[in-house]
Amino acid sequence: MLPQSHPLSGHPKAQSLILPHMRGTVEIAESLGVLPLHPTIRVPAQNGPRHVDTVPFPWIGDFLLFLEDAQGPYCVNITVKGHAGEFEESDAGAMKDSAQRRQAKEKAFARHAVEEVLYADAGIRTMRLTQADFDPTLIANLTHLCLWHHRKTTFSAAQQQTILDNFRAALGQGIPPLNVIGLLAARFHWTVYALKTALFQAIWRRDLRVDLFSPIFLDRPLLPETRDVLAVYGAWFRRN
Repeated sequence: MLPQSHPLSGHPKAQSLILPHMRGTVEIAESLGVLPLHPTIRVPAQNGPRHVDTVPFPWIGDFLLFLEDAQGPYCVNITVKGHAGEFEESDAGAMKDSAQRRQAKEKAFARHAVEEVLYADAGIRTMRLTQADFDPTLIANLTHLCLWHHRKTTFSAAQQQTILDNFRAALGQGIPPLNVIGLLAARFHWTVYALKTALFQAIWRRDLRVDLFSPIFLDRPLLPETRDVLAVYGAWFRRN
């Protein structure tokens, strides 16, 4: 990557901000003494079909988040691995040859070092996360809820409020959601599918605040929220 403007350049909410330019991975790799480890590709040269040029190839990161707080827009760079050792080993563990393993480790170290400096220069914080940082039950619940959040129902606003009120009452009284679904389906002739959709979407939208760190089952009482997911993981997304 060559020098370029800040990721927020051109953002409508960042017009009044003075944003630093990014030096680019090539310059940073050279300053860190790891330029030989920067990826490159060979492309046809302009001076003839039999000639090729070696040019830098960009390192591809994981997630560059565009966020906003009271001070305005900002970015956070998130890089994710299966376990902490992968930030320094990459795929070295799969290699049998010691020289290849050493080279893979050097490349992995260089890549993450360059990435962190690249974004730090632009005032962007880098967060390194691994599977161990995520609660497995929470991930299972969010994955399930995400599959329902876009589905359509024909409930009016008043009907949605009635459904939500019933689920809230059941949550407070320790009544399984399946009982509520059965009663509403019998009373109003709504389908079980539509009521399940309304339930899961209410949880996804945080209209129904349940404990997302406990399994969500329709035939068991839901537990009220004791830990706000946004508070538990909020530090990952702060400006600095």
